[in-house]
Amino acid sequence: MLPALHDGEDLVAFLELTKPRITQLVLLTAAAGFYMGARGGVDLALLVHTLIGTALVAAGTNAWNQVRERDVDARMARTRRRPLPSGRLTPRAAAWFASVISVGGVGYLAARVNLLTAGLAALTFVSYVCLYTPLKRTTSLNTLIGAVPGALPIVGGWTAAGGSLGAAVAALFGILFLWQLPHFLALAWLYREDYRAGGLKMLGTGDEGGRSPRARGQDRDHPHHRREQDDRHEGGGAQGPVPGSGEAGHPSW
Repeated sequence: MLPALHDGEDLVAFLELTKPRITQLVLLTAAAGFYMGARGGVDLALLVHTLIGTALVAAGTNAWNQVRERDVDARMARTRRRPLPSGRLTPRAAAWFASVISVGGVGYLAARVNLLTAGLAALTFVSYVCLYTPLKRTTSLNTLIGAVPGALPIVGGWTAAGGSLGAAVAALFGILFLWQLPHFLALAWLYREDYRAGGLKMLGTGDEGGRSPRARGQDRDHPHHRREQDDRHEGGGAQGPVPGSGEAGHPSW
C-alpha cells in the first residue's frame, strides 16, 4: 500500500520526484502530436484524457528514474537535494508512488484513449527506466537510447487522436529524435564534472577542452598548437595537469 502523507512537505517532495518541468514538456509534445494526428477537428475531451494518462506515465517514469539513480544523485552537486538523496522520502515510498502512477497512467490510456497509445506509453517507460537509466553507468552511447523515449510522446499523441502509424508520424519521431542529440550533448558538456562525480558515462565527461581526443590529435601539427607547446616548455616545461584545471592546459569550469 502507499505510504501515508503526513504534511505539505511530503506532497512537495512527491511532486519534485515527478520532475514537473520535464513532464510539462512531454505533455506539450504529446499535444502537438495529437493536433497533427487529428482528423476532422480536435476532440477536446479525448485530448484531455490523453494528457492525463500521459502525465501520469511521464511523472512515474521520472520518479522511477530518481529511485534507480538515488546513489548517483547523492554524489552530484546539482542533484543531491532531490527528495531521495536528501532523505525527504524513503526509497520504498518513492517506488510505491512511482509504480502506482505509472501503472495507473497506462491503464487510464488503455481505458479512455486506445490500446496502441497505452502500449506506446508503456514502451516509453520501459525504454527510459529499464534501458536508458542503467546504460548511463556503462556506455556513453546511452544518449542514442535515451532519445527514443524522448521522441515517443509525439507518436503517442498522434495515435491518441486516431492517426495511424506510417511515414508521417515516423518523420515526426525522427525529427524529435535527432533534435535531442545536440541537446543531450550540450548538457553532458555543461554538467561533465557532476556526471563524472556520479560515475555516469556521458559523452564529454572526459573531454575537458570541448573537443574529442581525435580532434586534438589532428591539431598537434597546427601552428597554434606548436606555439602553445613552446610556451609551456619556456615557462618551466610543465607537462602534468595545471593546478585548478581538469586536464593539462584546459581550465575547468
